[in-house]
Amino acid sequence: MLKEYFTVNSPLKVIGLMIGLCEIGFGILSSQINIPNNVLWAMILLPFLISILFFIILFFRPNNLYSPSDFFDQKDFLVLQDKVNMIEEIPFIKFSKLEEPAIRLFLSAYYELKNPKNKESRQQRWNDLVNKFNDNEIDKALDVLVEYKWLSKGNSPFDLTKQGRDAHELLKHFVYGRLG
Repeated sequence: MLKEYFTVNSPLKVIGLMIGLCEIGFGILSSQINIPNNVLWAMILLPFLISILFFIILFFRPNNLYSPSDFFDQKDFLVLQDKVNMIEEIPFIKFSKLEEPAIRLFLSAYYELKNPKNKESRQQRWNDLVNKFNDNEIDKALDVLVEYKWLSKGNSPFDLTKQGRDAHELLKHFVYGRLG
């Protein structure tokens, strides 16, 4: 009976146990000796910071807090992981993770697809990107878009792939549907 209460099978129990032990230990220590103020503040803030970090993980990666043993049937754990992976592949989720240089590069690539004969426009858009962002930001943006398989590295950084066209069309229809 007691074994059920003392088994640690949840990250919330681990965090609670750690914070509780910190508070008890710090309380006993502070009553026994004279502690400088900066150490006292560190003792007060440490459990608070641990709690904040836990909730950040809980917010951004909640599926990482579950183990297969948390499920009645461990196949459900695999189903959950598959669903999380499917959700992360949705163009809206991917687009929301893009930074400003990647967004501009992606939109420029789509504009290039619509107007392939306008070479001066391509050079002007590229110069605008280079002037606004540094080379590291542009390289990082290009790498992210290649990782998403929305752009391909070819002769020009504006080589849009089929997945990129499909993602842009989906995003465009969503925006027009929301504005219309």
